[in-house]
Amino acid sequence: MDESGNMIWTAKVYDTIAMLKFSPDGKRIMAQSSKSISVYDYHNGKMDIIPRPINGKYPEFVWKRLLNEDIEGENAFIFTDELENIYIAKNTNLIKATKNGNQFWMVGTSKPIKFLDLSRNGELIALVIEDEKGSEVIVYDKSGMVISHKYIIKGHEVTSVSVSPDGEYFSYAVSTPENEEYGSFINFFNDKGYMIWEQKIKSTFVYDLSINKDIVTASFDDGNSSGILAMDFSGKVFYNKDMKSNEPFITASEDGKAFLLLGFDGSIGFYNREKALLSENYTKKGVIQQALMSKDGKAAVLISFSKDYKEYYITFFNNFNMTKTITSSWKVKKAVMTPDGNYIVILSQEYDNTINNANKITMYDKQGNTLYSYYHKSGIYDIAITEDGSNLYIYSADGYVYKYRNK
Repeated sequence: MDESGNMIWTAKVYDTIAMLKFSPDGKRIMAQSSKSISVYDYHNGKMDIIPRPINGKYPEFVWKRLLNEDIEGENAFIFTDELENIYIAKNTNLIKATKNGNQFWMVGTSKPIKFLDLSRNGELIALVIEDEKGSEVIVYDKSGMVISHKYIIKGHEVTSVSVSPDGEYFSYAVSTPENEEYGSFINFFNDKGYMIWEQKIKSTFVYDLSINKDIVTASFDDGNSSGILAMDFSGKVFYNKDMKSNEPFITASEDGKAFLLLGFDGSIGFYNREKALLSENYTKKGVIQQALMSKDGKAAVLISFSKDYKEYYITFFNNFNMTKTITSSWKVKKAVMTPDGNYIVILSQEYDNTINNANKITMYDKQGNTLYSYYHKSGIYDIAITEDGSNLYIYSADGYVYKYRNK
């Protein structure tokens, strides 16, 4: 306020302010809290946040690049491969760049991008594009050349897509609501686009489709028919259960030796390929939103949400045993994990609106211990972490990609 008590400027804060101090020229205000130090330049309407380190660690800013000037569209994605090449997708553009932010190539699509997935080695990239005229699945090689293009019948919808870690296979699920017997199907292809098998499913909605070393897993639920599915690359079925539940869930470790699934009694458990229990069962909290498993399956993180309590639960597992559950009132938008399971990064938001929002990035170790929390000053679409956990990439709503080094 000015000397007459008139409001000049206001800013929302997300923690208790312990100290306020003006700059000598009166144009900036520094606010210190338990989580960060914020500098407000109210003449220019800018705010910079310096995170206070937790356990002596915090992300070090490296660079920011405007890799995609297209600001249209709701969906936006960022991935890295094992060489730390960067892949971003938004609206009708897919871009591959180096770890320094220099563009390799860009391809355009005729429809907005709905889903993106790629192999760990970057050899195979799969896009789902969709508008009111229908869905298409486009698969590219590492040079951005199209190697397969599948056109989906109008009225059918692609609900999930996945690429194998080695880049030799891809798969997608399609909803076929007019079919009275089967509401969906999953098609499985090699890297040349030749179909190996098709699996029909009664439900009209398939989600969390995933390809690992030699296993394809998926969950399905449309309110009438629900269950889980696991098949190998030859089409042999490991799991195909109708669960009579509105919350079915299954995923597998990258080496294909461990499954994490929701049982008939509503509990979560780890199982091997012979369906033997690897640990005691755990009662889940809320509805599962996302699950991450390390390459060997021994480390895992479950993200779930309770509609009754309006809270998110982040549950950590190590050696197949639960170690910690963290409760958050902020919406967990995305979680990423390094292949060895040693580091997990959580993107959370205070509101649903990505652009006008408070965004928090928190890094944990496999035990669930907080390594740092960082408050980003602009909205965040997506995040990605390198395989060794040393670098973090943020695709921001201001159009920039930010690179941070995890110290």
